[in-house]
Amino acid sequence: MTTMRIILNMAISIIITGGSMIAGGHNNVQDFNPNIRAAKALRIAGQSIFLSITVFLLYCIPADMFI
Repeated sequence: MTTMRIILNMAISIIITGGSMIAGGHNNVQDFNPNIRAAKALRIAGQSIFLSITVFLLYCIPADMFI
């Protein structure tokens, strides 16, 4: 369970980093465009980690109920 908490904390930090890159102030469009791709990629990576752990836990719950 500790391993999942560590992985979830890393996913949260990835999502927060991507969100702050999107929300960061930029003076012009040329500075903003390269960061938007990286920010979206970070947010997608963090959310996919959350999704995979959620699916894994949903798989484990019914298996434990019948043991």
